Amino acid sequence: MSYPFRLVYLLLVWFVVGRRVPDPNSGFRAFRRETIDEFLPVMCHGFSFTTSMTTLYLLSGRTVDYVPIPYRRRLGRSKIRFIRDTLRTGQLLCSVILLYNPIKLFILPAGASVLAGVGLVCAALRTTDRTAFLLGGTLCVLFGGLFLCCGFLADLLANLRRRP
Repeated sequence: MSYPFRLVYLLLVWFVVGRRVPDPNSGFRAFRRETIDEFLPVMCHGFSFTTSMTTLYLLSGRTVDYVPIPYRRRLGRSKIRFIRDTLRTGQLLCSVILLYNPIKLFILPAGASVLAGVGLVCAALRTTDRTAFLLGGTLCVLFGGLFLCCGFLADLLANLRRRP
């Protein structure tokens, strides 16, 4: 995976988990079978298995330890299909966010919409033809509030689902 894509991927995983993860894909994983059984319906069983396992364990409060090991460059070709596996991993991370912390999925578009609305209202104050800017700004702020309300509702449903 090239460096820019890897960096975006790591930032996305860090955003989902809420903390820095050295490498969500690599390494040896040791766990008891019964600890992973509860996650099997959600987990991706292909290339993204390691990512899903790492993120699900961290989000559920389980301990994940990173132990550096020496390694050599492998020979041969990668079996990773860039577009297919990237889309699958993105879908997995969105699913994990919706299950464990859905407000994170809604807070970004809500914040962007509110910022755009505030920017449009500020632009309206500097022009003589304010109608379009004020209308656009008001709509952006309202959509931001709507995104935020959807996020709160999704978070409430996720918390209700996790209750025993």
